[in-house]
Amino acid sequence: MGTKVEPGALDSFAKYVDELADGWNDKTTSDAVRMAESKEGDYNYPQLGDFGGAKTLTSTYEQKRADTAKSCGELYSALRGLAKATRKIADKYRSAEALNHANVGQIDKILGDNIKPPTTDPKNPDADPPSPPKP
Repeated sequence: MGTKVEPGALDSFAKYVDELADGWNDKTTSDAVRMAESKEGDYNYPQLGDFGGAKTLTSTYEQKRADTAKSCGELYSALRGLAKATRKIADKYRSAEALNHANVGQIDKILGDNIKPPTTDPKNPDADPPSPPKP
């Protein structure tokens, strides 16, 4: 017994994922965007002073902030790619005949063509990115 997915449900899912991406990238409400755009002197930027330890902490903070901003950008791109891929899947398999002939390999290719893998492993940022699964 297989899973049946209606193309109309995929259209709704793609719209929902686009809305998630819009919210993630909204300059007025997104903490990720505010964090990425904050700079020294902003209310939410740490003011640690001029002593040696403070400079080290500030440098570490700035690096971690840059890493987080990069990850947030990758998440935004993944959301947009997922919405685009979902629309392509829904369009390709809109007819009952096409849906009956769908296979995982074709769908996986559409997803892979539209969603870029992360450049770093989010669980271990100093390691190489995870390898994509082999078909």
